[in-house]
Formats: sequence, structure tokens, C-alpha cells
Amino acid sequence: MQDKELMRLLGLGSLIPSSIVRLASSKKDLKELLPVLNSACRGRSFCQVFNPEAIIDEAHLQLAYINAMAAFDEKRNMSKSMQIEMLLFAAMTRQINEAIKAVGAKSSRRLLLFCSDKKTFDKIKSNFSAFEEFRPTPMHSKSAMAALGIKSMEQMSNAIAVTGLQV
Repeated sequence: MQDKELMRLLGLGSLIPSSIVRLASSKKDLKELLPVLNSACRGRSFCQVFNPEAIIDEAHLQLAYINAMAAFDEKRNMSKSMQIEMLLFAAMTRQINEAIKAVGAKSSRRLLLFCSDKKTFDKIKSNFSAFEEFRPTPMHSKSAMAALGIKSMEQMSNAIAVTGLQV
């Protein structure tokens, strides 16, 4: 199923943020890159990096982002930062260590970069040596779902609800 179609079915078509999702290779190692990403944060504008193998598709990240924003709006956030809140929703857990292990970036050479907006992306893009579109194959998506313990998109919706996401 196409990402935009899934978002439409979930009734989120008009809420899709103007975020940027790219496969990337960083010029820095993760320990040096994370403070750079944190310094680009202003309110809802932020960047986060993920293990591309653990992300089902772009809709997976969009849902995590939308729900992280909603958690802060409704004062039910589990963390103090949007980056960590999004990581928790993407991993469908309430435990930060589990979220980092499940969906966090493993290497600076191949990571999935999420920026909430183009302005924030423009601030940090010089720290990367290459970008590609994120176009997961059905096999990739199925593998990522299995790694997260999800057997179907319906089960993903249920897992999101259990995590506290209100789709």
C-alpha cells in the first residue's frame, strides 16, 4: 500500500507534515552527529536519525511524527524532546532504551534521516555526504514489520493504540 493511501485511509491525509525523509550517509560518526541535529531543534522543528532497516515505510515515520506532536499538544508525552518522543512512537514502545535498540540509527554511514521541515533540513544537510530517496521494497517493509513484531497494518494500528498513539 502506498504511504499516501495509508494516510488517507487513516484519515490523516491533510495532516501529513512537510517533512523530509532521506537515506543518508553522515560525514560524522553518530556521537558527533547527534549534538548537531539537536542544535537544529527549535520547538517542533527537529531532525532524528533511524536505522533504515527498522522503518517500514515513510508512513511509519509520518505516523510517529504526527503522534509525537499530538502527545506534546495533549501533555501526554513520555519524554522531554520531540526527537525522543518520535523515536518512542516509531518503535511502538514507552521505553527509551528499547526504542533506541529497535529503530535507532546503528551507523552514520547508512541511516534514515527525518527532518520535520525543509528549513531544518537546510541547517544540517552539510553534515552529510550523500542523500537518496527512501523507497522500501515490499520485502523490506515486511522484514521491518517482522522485526517490530507486526504482522499486518491492522496489527500496527492496534500496537499504536496500545502505545498510547491516538490515530
